[in-house]
Amino acid sequence: MVQLSATEILTCAICEGPIEVTEWGWNQGHNAAPVVDGRCCNTCQDTVVMPARLGDRFGLKKGHEMALALRIFRNRMNEEE
Repeated sequence: MVQLSATEILTCAICEGPIEVTEWGWNQGHNAAPVVDGRCCNTCQDTVVMPARLGDRFGLKKGHEMALALRIFRNRMNEEE
């Protein structure tokens, strides 16, 4: 793995936004598989990647994955208000 300095910003392979740098300096984001190859931001990890992984694990149909992703996203938005 290529080492980046804490000031270098990676781009999310899903939304193409910046990958956040954590308070302890981790700037590599999350593994975006099985959605795409590469790394993803926190938001895409929570709303796209994890529902896809749960769908694969529990045999959910594609529509159910999206419903789960939307539920997670709405919960996050409500917590921020």
